[in-house]
Amino acid sequence: MDNQNTLFLSRYQRILKCPNKYYSNRGVEAHTADEVLHAVELGYTCENIFYTFEEKENINNIITKCRPVAGSLDELKIINDLALKCHTDGLLEKVGLILIPDGFDNGFARGFRIKDLPDLSKEIKKLKFISVRGCICRGDVSGLYGKELGAYFRACYESAKKMTVILPCAMPYICVGNCLEQIESNENQRSEAFPDCLNAAEIVAKQNETAFYAKLFIS
Repeated sequence: MDNQNTLFLSRYQRILKCPNKYYSNRGVEAHTADEVLHAVELGYTCENIFYTFEEKENINNIITKCRPVAGSLDELKIINDLALKCHTDGLLEKVGLILIPDGFDNGFARGFRIKDLPDLSKEIKKLKFISVRGCICRGDVSGLYGKELGAYFRACYESAKKMTVILPCAMPYICVGNCLEQIESNENQRSEAFPDCLNAAEIVAKQNETAFYAKLFIS
């Protein structure tokens, strides 16, 4: 891999190594249109490139090259309008949601809270050219280690379950987001607590095997 690609992966591949065999490491969380296009060049498929709308410019050319993940109703409406233009074959654009798990909300993060979902369900039904599929959970895990960090895995999984009950959606993937750096910090700085974190991650993965069979990511 050349230096340019190494730089891309080190800066922008936010779905990286995993704590055990249950979690996939074949995915890229892209924040800009250029990152999506670069991921395509590296061989990532549409199903494994998650575009999270940190930048909303130049997205017309990438809508069919990634899986958009929306953090607001306005973003869902943008995707719906683009899907109308891009999918002349009548196919629906698959869209994920950014979820903020209960108990890990700092009040500032962009995304949907569980309490928002009943009203969102009514709005989604008006958007005729998208289909909600999957989620990236983003909570505040700063300073958490061991069992406390493990609780975040459970909260993300429970949020995904609630989403499938409240919204007209499916759950082909779940990303436990915003925690990769904290996991690595746990491993390096609090190694005695690290097994508790891994144990929680594995319990969630095994629960997934009997429910969603979703593809699991960590970012």
